[in-house]
Amino acid sequence: MYEDDNGFEDEDEFMFSEYAVDDTLDGLTRLEKYYNSEFNLQRLVLVRDIYDTAVDAGYEQSKKRLLPLLTNFVSDSEPAVRQVFAEQLYPLALLFLDNAEGSEGYNELIGTFVPYTFELIIDKKTEVAEVATDSLLRMAELIKKEHIESQLLSVVVNLAHDDRVEEYRIAAAKLFNQLAHIFGDKLCRDVVVTEMASLAEDASLVVRKTVSQNLGKICMIIGTECTVQKVLPFFLELAKDDIWGVRKACVESLPAIAKCVTSKIRTTVLSELFETFCDDVSRWVKMEAYKQLGPLIATFKGNEVNDRLVHHFTDMAYQGEQSDSDMVEFCAFNFPAVALTIGPERWNLLEPAFLALYKDMQWKVRRSLACSLHDVANIVGTEITERTLLSAFEKFLEDLDEVKMGVVSNLASFMQVLSPKMRSKYLGVICFLPDKTDVWRIRDEISKQLGDLAQLLPPTEVRTKLLPLAFKLMDDQFHVVRKTALQCTGKVMARLHDDPQGEADFIEFLRSMAVSPSFTKRQMFIIACSHMVDFVQPQIFEKEFLPLVDKMKTDRVSNIRIGLAKLITDDILQNDDWKDNDVIESIREHLKHDKDRDVVYFSNRAKIKEVRTHEPVDHPHSSSLAKGGDNAVQQKKDKGSDEKGE
Repeated sequence: MYEDDNGFEDEDEFMFSEYAVDDTLDGLTRLEKYYNSEFNLQRLVLVRDIYDTAVDAGYEQSKKRLLPLLTNFVSDSEPAVRQVFAEQLYPLALLFLDNAEGSEGYNELIGTFVPYTFELIIDKKTEVAEVATDSLLRMAELIKKEHIESQLLSVVVNLAHDDRVEEYRIAAAKLFNQLAHIFGDKLCRDVVVTEMASLAEDASLVVRKTVSQNLGKICMIIGTECTVQKVLPFFLELAKDDIWGVRKACVESLPAIAKCVTSKIRTTVLSELFETFCDDVSRWVKMEAYKQLGPLIATFKGNEVNDRLVHHFTDMAYQGEQSDSDMVEFCAFNFPAVALTIGPERWNLLEPAFLALYKDMQWKVRRSLACSLHDVANIVGTEITERTLLSAFEKFLEDLDEVKMGVVSNLASFMQVLSPKMRSKYLGVICFLPDKTDVWRIRDEISKQLGDLAQLLPPTEVRTKLLPLAFKLMDDQFHVVRKTALQCTGKVMARLHDDPQGEADFIEFLRSMAVSPSFTKRQMFIIACSHMVDFVQPQIFEKEFLPLVDKMKTDRVSNIRIGLAKLITDDILQNDDWKDNDVIESIREHLKHDKDRDVVYFSNRAKIKEVRTHEPVDHPHSSSLAKGGDNAVQQKKDKGSDEKGE
C-alpha cells in the first residue's frame, strides 16, 4: 500500500473507516457515540438494533442512557430511519413495561412511547405513518381503560381540530375508526361520531374521502340505533358529494354500513343509494358500485334481496362482451356469497350468469369460479349440482392448469354433494388426472384428498379405483407427492376394513416398502405407519406392521433409525393403546443406546419435552435442532451415500 499526499492509504479503505461502526463497544456505548452520525446507514443500523441494545443494557441503564436519545430518531432526516424506529417503538414499550418496578414502565409508555408514536403518525412520508399507526394500535391495547380518553382520544381530537395541515385531520379520521374498539361504545357515541360528522363537512376533499372510507368499525361499536340516527345522515350527504372520489369512497363503505343498519334501511335507503351509484356520471363510481354489489347483497337476509339487485349482479357476467373484464371478475369472485344469500330456491335467477361465467374467455374468471365450485355445490345441493354444475366441473378438469388447480384442490368437498352413482362415474375421471398432467402440484393436491375421497366411496370402489390411484401417487417421481399421498394411509386402511381383499392388497403394498432394499421405500413405510397408528385397529397394526417396525431398529441407515425414533415418540406413544406395549418399549430402549447421537436424542425427545416444562435440558445438537429436528437428518444425508443406502 502506498500513502497519498494527505496521508491516507487508498480511497476504499478511507471510506470503510468512515462508515464502519466500532464493534468493540457495547451496544449502548455504540448508540451514544453514533446516534447523531452524519451517515444515514450508521444511524439505520443503530435503530434496527435498538431493542437488542435495550435488552442487553437492562432497564436501569436503558432508562438512564437510551431513553434520552430516542427523540433524535423521531425527527431524523432520513425517512428509513424514522420508519424503522416506528417499528421498534412497540417492542421497546413492552420491554419497559415488563421490566420496570411499579408504575415506572407504564408511565414511560404513556409519557414517552405513545407521544413519539403520534409524532410519527403525522409524518409526511406515508410509509412512516403506516408503520407508526400499526405500533399505536398495538400500544393502545396496553393503556389502562381510565387513561384511554386522556392519553389517546384527546390527542386524536386535537389532530381533528388542527386546521393548519390537512394530513393531521386525515390521520384523525383514520384513527377514530381504527381505535374504535379501544375507545368503546360510550366514547364512540359521545365523542367519535360527533367528530367524524364534523370532519365529513371538511373543506378538504381528501379529509371527506377519508371519513367516507373509515366508518365501518365505528358503526360496529356503536350499534344499529346510533348508526341509523347519527352516522347514516352524514354518510348520505357524503354520497352526494360533488367530488367523485368522495362518492367512490362511500361506495367502498356501503357493505360495512349495511351490516349495521336495520333491515328496512337496507332494503329501501341503501338499495336506492346503490341504484344512484350505478347511474353515477363517473365511470369509477359505477365500477366500484358493481364491485361492492356482491358484498352488499351478502349483508341482506335471503327474502330481503329484491330481484332487481340480483339482476344487477348477474348482468356483470356478460360485461366481458363489452370489454369490461373487471366486472366479470367481480361477479365470479362474489358468486358463492350471492348464491348463499338468496338460496337454492332462487337459483333460476343465477343460473344463466353461472353458465356464462364458466365459459368466459378470461382464465382468471374461470379460475375464480373453479376455486369456489365446491362452495356453490354445497349451497345449491345435489339436484342442481348434477343438473348444472357438473358440466362446469368437467370443463375445468380439462382447462388450463391454473383453472384446473382450483377445482382439483376441492375434489372431496365437491364429490360429497354428488349422488353415489355420480361419485362413481367421476371418480374414474379423477383417477386419470395424474396421467394427464406434468404439473406435480396438481398430483399433490389429488394426493391430499385421497383419504377424504375414500370416506365417500363404498369399500369395493376404494379397492378397485382409489387404491390403484394411491399406489401410483405413492410412487410418483416427486418426493413431495409421495409424502403427501402417504398421509391417506390411515383413512384408506380404515375404509378397507370391510373389504378383506382390499385390506390385504394395501397391507401387502405397505409391507413391501418395509423390506425394500431402497432406503427411500423404507423411510416411506415409517411415514405411512405414522399416519396409520390412529386409524388402524391395534391388533391389525400389531400383527401386520409391528414386527417390521421392530426390525428397523437395527437398520444400517441412521436416517431410518431417526425416523423410527420419531415414529415411536411422536406418534405411537401418543396413542393410549400403545403406551404399555412391550415391543414398543423394547424398540425405544434399544434406540436410546444407539451409536448415533441423533437417534438417541429423538428416542428421548418426549421425555425431554416433559422436563422442559420445568427447566431447560441441553442437547449436544441443540443449536441445529432448535430450528427443527430434521436439520440433523439433512446433516446425515450430506455425510455420504453408503451409510444411507442410496
